[in-house]
Amino acid sequence: MQTEIHKCPDKYKLKFHGPQSGRAGFTLIELIIVLVIIGIASGLVGIMIGRGSDGVEMKTGTKEISSVLRYARNHSV
Repeated sequence: MQTEIHKCPDKYKLKFHGPQSGRAGFTLIELIIVLVIIGIASGLVGIMIGRGSDGVEMKTGTKEISSVLRYARNHSV
């Protein structure tokens, strides 16, 4: 049995480019670096948001304590 090889017209042939051919696109290393930078940035944002919520909890606590003290003062008078 012999297989036939069909010849494709030039417009359908695949052209393979070497690493230095000036092709458009990104390499795997570039994509990994960008993903690492995005990961670090999102981690820093998460830390900043976590710190901000501690301040909100403290403000809420001090307002509650001050309202209880006001109530006790007014009730004692």
